[in-house]
Amino acid sequence: MLALEVEYLMGRVIAACHDDRRKVEWPPHPARLFAALVAACQECELGESVRQALQWLETLPEPKIYADPPQIKGLGRDTHDVFVPVNDPKRNTIKLFPDRRSRQPRWFPAFTPTDSHVYFIWDEVAIDSPTEQALQEVAQNVSYLGHSMSPVRVAVYLDAPSQKAPTLEPDPRGSILLRTTAEGRLEYLESLHLRRVENAGLQPRLGRISEYRLVGTNEASIQRSFYQRIYVLRKEQGCRLPLEAAFGLCSLLRSALLACCADPLPASISGHLENGNPSPEPHMSVIPLPNVGHRHADGNIMGIAVLFPENAAATERKQLEQGLKRLETLKLGILGTWRLSLIESEAFANIAKTLRPDTYIDSSQHWASVTPVAFGRHPKKHAGKDVLALIAQNCRDIGLPEPVSVNIVRAGKFHAVPLAGEFKQSVDLQRCCYLKDKLLAHIELSFDRPVSGPVILGAGRFLGLGLCRPYRPKEIAHAG
Repeated sequence: MLALEVEYLMGRVIAACHDDRRKVEWPPHPARLFAALVAACQECELGESVRQALQWLETLPEPKIYADPPQIKGLGRDTHDVFVPVNDPKRNTIKLFPDRRSRQPRWFPAFTPTDSHVYFIWDEVAIDSPTEQALQEVAQNVSYLGHSMSPVRVAVYLDAPSQKAPTLEPDPRGSILLRTTAEGRLEYLESLHLRRVENAGLQPRLGRISEYRLVGTNEASIQRSFYQRIYVLRKEQGCRLPLEAAFGLCSLLRSALLACCADPLPASISGHLENGNPSPEPHMSVIPLPNVGHRHADGNIMGIAVLFPENAAATERKQLEQGLKRLETLKLGILGTWRLSLIESEAFANIAKTLRPDTYIDSSQHWASVTPVAFGRHPKKHAGKDVLALIAQNCRDIGLPEPVSVNIVRAGKFHAVPLAGEFKQSVDLQRCCYLKDKLLAHIELSFDRPVSGPVILGAGRFLGLGLCRPYRPKEIAHAG
């Protein structure tokens, strides 16, 4: 057994979430502790033996965690804007005077846990004495975790106190997502440190995300869609396009992205098997990110997201990510060109809500379509039951349970969403032989328990149709 103990010496945690600087991160993610250990190793020049111990540590499976409470669940305090002076200008100007210096908003989210001790526990790990001593040496040089205002003491033990039994444990079906480490993280952090000498604004990638669940609870895990990897491309420059153009725009982006990805293309990216037949497995999908759902919405497309199945191989994911980095422009014919930028996950908290993945993946029991669903066939005479059966199959195809109710609605439930008939008039859709005769309709659906998206349904789900998002009464548009 191996246990790493973290004691918050002030009894207070000050550390921001990676996706929202206003929220406190609790419990501390294993990746945060590993980064602190790497920083201590480099700053204190602890030598190759400690580095080898960290290389060994990064290969271990996800640890169990003792934290009290295991989740904040509304116990955190409100975070207010704090305006702090920016760095001094390079040239001597009047702005150097205290009353003339510009200020920018900053946030210091804090939390006081019931127990100031946190344990990261590996039950079935055998560790030799030299590795233990090396880890102990680097652990005692970690001075804080998160913000420097939350000093800590870190220690290594071969056993955890019996009263500190884990409260969180890894579970692929869990709904609590924590950043963890994997092989290669140490080397990546070291290379990033060297690059930050020239560009101090560089921030580390999230790395591996692992699912956790609460220990000793019988609460059901939230079922999630297969598409948990979301890449956001924001439009930086180009003409305005209404949501009705979503199918044509997503088709163009898919073609451009396939051209940017290295050959040979796997089925998870191309959507086709080697013999040219469509792949029956989940594969890459492209969806629009429109400005809808609030009273000032105009319905224009602000960006595009690429959805990728969570169970795809790491090599295929890397192949897609390299293609996305090469995709900087999208040619739209006579409409000109869109200039695109790939948004890093660390910046999601600072972009418009309509571009944030959580707008489409937040768990909810009720969902409604943003783009109409293209039904594989026309519903039969008893439309209510047949529509439910068709959508139920679509939900199973993306890893979700069957809904308990599905209704076809004449107008979308979100403000600025066009009628389904307006999508039907799209020239690109009329040119698509397998979609032009399909029934297009907006829907609302409900499950017997909350589920997590993205929810993409119907025959056109890989090219922008059938996109749904959590539906709440306050977001109702005119439905009549």
